[in-house]
Amino acid sequence: IYLRFLDYEMQNSNECKRNFVAVYDGSSSVEDLRNKFCSTVANDVMLVSALGVVRMWADEGSRKSRFRILFTTFQERKSLTQTQTHSL
Repeated sequence: IYLRFLDYEMQNSNECKRNFVAVYDGSSSVEDLRNKFCSTVANDVMLVSALGVVRMWADEGSRKSRFRILFTTFQERKSLTQTQTHSL
C-alpha cells in the first residue's frame, strides 16, 4: 500500500505527544508504527502488509488540524510457469 498525503495541516505541534497523524503497517499496535507526523510536512509512506491503519489525534486547541490521503494498492503477479503464455 502506497500512501500520499495530498493535504496535511497539524496545528500546535507539541513534540508528537498530543497532535499527530500515525501510520501503522499491519495493525495499530506499537510495534507496527511505520511513521508519525506532527510537524508541517507529512511524507509519502510505503506499507508492506495488506493492512494499513491511519490514526489522527488532535487536542482541543487543534480543531483545524486535517489531512487527506490518496492510497494505491499493488498486487504481486504470480510467476509464469512453462505451460502458461501471455501476450501484451
